[in-house]
Parts: sequence; structure tokens; C-alpha cells
Amino acid sequence: MEQVPGPAPRDGSFGAYLGGVPGWDQSDDTPRCDAHGAMRLLLDHEGGQFLDGALHVFTCGACGRIRCVAEF
Repeated sequence: MEQVPGPAPRDGSFGAYLGGVPGWDQSDDTPRCDAHGAMRLLLDHEGGQFLDGALHVFTCGACGRIRCVAEF
């Protein structure tokens, strides 16, 4: 997988921090920033990547663009 820009600071200056590179269990629905490529999860939830039946928020570590994907 290509190198993803980031990460956001983990020192508390943001309410959330970039999670890891996604690993979908069905198909790769990871959104892409048109300028910078694959995005990372905005939130890292208790060390996990995804919550089933949830709306997942992604961000580009370089420009801050936000995209959302729902997994059911």
C-alpha cells in the first residue's frame, strides 16, 4: 500500500487522531483524496479499525479533506 500523509498529533491538540490504514472485510471501499491518494480513518476506536454497522470517517493527512463510508 502506498505511503499515506500524516499522522495528526496525538498530544491532545485534536479530539481525534488518525487511525491505521483500513482493512475492509468485504471489498476495498477506502476513499481516496484526488490529490494525495488513500485516506486514513479519522478515529482509532479502542485499538480497532472498524465498527460493523457504523459510519466511518476518513481524512487526508495532507490537506484535511473528509470523506464518509457506511459499512453494514
